[in-house]
Amino acid sequence: QVFGKAKVERNLELARAEVRANVFDSFSWHNLALEYLRMMRWSAALYCYRRAFFHADSLMTGFVPSVLKNMAGCLFNLRRFDDALILLREAQPAYPDFVDMVFFEGTAELELGNWEAALAAFQRCLRSGSTTGSVFMCDEGMESYRALHAMGECYQRSGSLDQATDYYEQAVGVALEQGRFFEQAIY
Repeated sequence: QVFGKAKVERNLELARAEVRANVFDSFSWHNLALEYLRMMRWSAALYCYRRAFFHADSLMTGFVPSVLKNMAGCLFNLRRFDDALILLREAQPAYPDFVDMVFFEGTAELELGNWEAALAAFQRCLRSGSTTGSVFMCDEGMESYRALHAMGECYQRSGSLDQATDYYEQAVGVALEQGRFFEQAIY
């Protein structure tokens, strides 16, 4: 564990040095943000992701969609769901096929208690189809079993337990069909 902590500190210092040497380089800020993300220092990671986005040449720069997704993740961890929704809704027109952003929108709506809006977002995930071959680094199952599970959570939180059970069962079934171990489904 001592070696692990030393490695984390070494990587953080290397990323900081890279930013100091290239303060206007978007990718350097992105790398520093990743180090803070690994350390679960959400505010610091969010700050660095904002700098990475600000210095990006274009919305089409390869890592920018991940920057926006990770910014939303930081906002989630900081319990700033309204801010995450604003970010995701503004970003989605630029990346209409990035199902993770739609899933995150649904998650933010779920956390805010907006069941119908959350369900609508998760339905859009299901309609998006397979993410295989996507140009985006999509998390596995966002367009299938994770969306179904999230819909089950919506129904559970809103008190519709029969519908929740149905969606949870569908999520497990789809995960099994796809040969995936979906750990979240067993809790």
